[in-house]
Amino acid sequence: MAVESIGRLIKTIERLSDLPRAVAIEAAGPLTAELRKQFDSGTDPYGRPWAPLRPTTLAKGRHEPPLTDTGRLRDGSRAAVAPGGRAGLRLMVGAKYGYFHQVGFRVGRTTVPPRRILPQFGLPRAWSLILRQAARTAAKRAGR
Repeated sequence: MAVESIGRLIKTIERLSDLPRAVAIEAAGPLTAELRKQFDSGTDPYGRPWAPLRPTTLAKGRHEPPLTDTGRLRDGSRAAVAPGGRAGLRLMVGAKYGYFHQVGFRVGRTTVPPRRILPQFGLPRAWSLILRQAARTAAKRAGR
């Protein structure tokens, strides 16, 4: 009887060792959806609105919210499970120019303000809730 219990305990510990990757698998889709929601609402990960487009930019035919005209940056930004069987998430911005919007930049005399796509100052509340739910779901599955 004790040998059976030890065997079950070992299997449970093995499943729990896979928990970080399982959390990443659970969280990748909802985090990607959250990123897309941020683009649609024109807000950073903390819910603060991005700086509005300037009148000169709007006069060129662009529209609010910023960073959404082609959809390239929005549609390519995502969370993905770390490759190679590793635990963790990779956060990807959908275009190379996304970095410049994350930190802000200058073009000649024009300063373009940061429009943060990824968290920069701690974990945002919405992201924390997604990760907590993913951890609960993954832990329930591991305990089976």
